[in-house]
Amino acid sequence: DPDYYMGHPSVRSEMAVPLRSGRYVLGVFDVASDKPYAFEQQDITLAESLAETIALALNNARLYAETQRRLLEQTTLRQANSLISSTLDLSAVFQLIAEQLGQATDVTSVYVCDFDPTREQATVLAEFHNRHVAAEKHRSHLHHVYNLAHFAPGTIEALIQGRIQMMHLDDPALDPMIRQELEMDGGISVLNVPFQIGGQTLAYAALRESRYRRVFSQDEISLCLGIAPHAAIAMRHAQLFRTI
Repeated sequence: DPDYYMGHPSVRSEMAVPLRSGRYVLGVFDVASDKPYAFEQQDITLAESLAETIALALNNARLYAETQRRLLEQTTLRQANSLISSTLDLSAVFQLIAEQLGQATDVTSVYVCDFDPTREQATVLAEFHNRHVAAEKHRSHLHHVYNLAHFAPGTIEALIQGRIQMMHLDDPALDPMIRQELEMDGGISVLNVPFQIGGQTLAYAALRESRYRRVFSQDEISLCLGIAPHAAIAMRHAQLFRTI
């Protein structure tokens, strides 16, 4: 057969059966023989039957894994939201937000910053560092004030609108000042998560990964977005309590 791709020199005949789940192909069940014309109709029927069984097993395994992931996500959200809402001490709320986001996503570090759109500034009010990551990848930014207009063009608009913002060190379009800041920390990827209530952004968390280039998955982003509104509510309650 001119279309045959030689995989092993001893193979003289081969049968490939798609592993289908509905309209999706999950993989292939491949059988090879060192004899020419080795497979008859009964072999094909048996292979198709086996392929259906394998596809069903694969599909069940995927569904189980998805169920377990959803359960873990719900448990993480419930625990995080419960902890964040457990105090009216504003500084403790900030610290709990940083810790819960860090533990939920396993990033190198998390910095929780307040957001002042009028002054276009952000101040780091709490930070979390992953204890399983080498200490040299940790750098304290506590109480550091950032001028967002100069430091991160586009960030102010994203924060005001409540949009997630992802940045990578190797992005050629990355702002030079952000690149310099990341290089100083050994940072490779950053995810900014705004905390909004009533359409107003009170603060945001910068999740930083310094071990490898990390494209945060939609599940990880959804988890952060699930924690964010509860964090914003807890912050507002703590602020009101402090004012009273």
